[in-house]
Amino acid sequence: MRMIQLPDPQATEAFGALLATRVRPGDVITLEGTLGAGKTSVARGLLAALGLAGEAPSPSFAIVQPYE
Repeated sequence: MRMIQLPDPQATEAFGALLATRVRPGDVITLEGTLGAGKTSVARGLLAALGLAGEAPSPSFAIVQPYE
């Protein structure tokens, strides 16, 4: 596992957007971390960059959170 530290939520969302340029259909992304680690910010940046309209729910409390 690789740990990445980012300075603020905006940088964390930007990282998610960058990640969106690397994923392909069928890829599985897992996010792990304590509460407040930035999982939701990464997911929001990723999903916004992939074209999700609206708010992305926090993935913290779901075992599987599908996004369409």
